[in-house]
Amino acid sequence: MYTTINDMLKNLLQTPDNFLGLIRLCARLFIENCPLTESYRFSVSVPLMLMYGYRPESYDDPAIVAADHSTEEGFRLYLPGATLANLFPILLHVPSWFPGAEFKRKGNKVKALVEETKRIPREHVKKEFVRYVLRV
Repeated sequence: MYTTINDMLKNLLQTPDNFLGLIRLCARLFIENCPLTESYRFSVSVPLMLMYGYRPESYDDPAIVAADHSTEEGFRLYLPGATLANLFPILLHVPSWFPGAEFKRKGNKVKALVEETKRIPREHVKKEFVRYVLRV
């Protein structure tokens, strides 16, 4: 975690205008239990570093952005009463092109963002594996 903090401080010296973005990145690196924070935000960077060895370089890293957007959009879809499908589950069988099935289109968008969040670190692992194999 010290390297993360050091990286954040270096970035802060280089780009002091991005202070809020750097704080957002650092906040994502630690699992927050404070009830005053936005509960739908979760730590993305730590699992990416631990599971894949992928280190997000900035607050606008594609994996972090995709994870944040999918969490925010998904949270809105699952709120009680947010969609008619929450009240009438039979509507889950309506095709996405059907009028009023905006929840299905948003759900597909969230699914694509989740897949993007998974794709980025997987590609990083593949590149590192190839680099390691070619080096040996």
